[in-house]
Amino acid sequence: SDDSSDDDGPVRNGDSGMTGGRLMSDFDMMLETRRAEQRKRRKKKDIDLINDNDDAIARLIADMRLAAREDNDLNLNRQPATRKISMLKTVMSQLKKVDLQMAFVEANVLSVMTDWLAPLPDKSLPSREIRNE
Repeated sequence: SDDSSDDDGPVRNGDSGMTGGRLMSDFDMMLETRRAEQRKRRKKKDIDLINDNDDAIARLIADMRLAAREDNDLNLNRQPATRKISMLKTVMSQLKKVDLQMAFVEANVLSVMTDWLAPLPDKSLPSREIRNE
């Protein structure tokens, strides 16, 4: 019977079932298309992840700089300088991430660390915990 599609060969889309110079079934063509889409998505995701990391690093460095400035101001007003110590756990958790360390260096985290470790205006050193971490 000519109506039956069970006995027919693979159904071909506009490229005569040829992809990359070899005969492919519809299922194989669909898989190939899907893999190509996944590769595109993965690249976009990596780029987005890098951009998100850069934004987070820039935010963290700005917060660290602000904390150092606020501690200096508090010290000048003879108040306890507690801003840096309150951020220390967050900062250390980020700095310990191996995949972000090069990005931190490129974002100039070392200059901010210098601010964190420098003596306060009254010549006292920052908290021992900050210096040891």
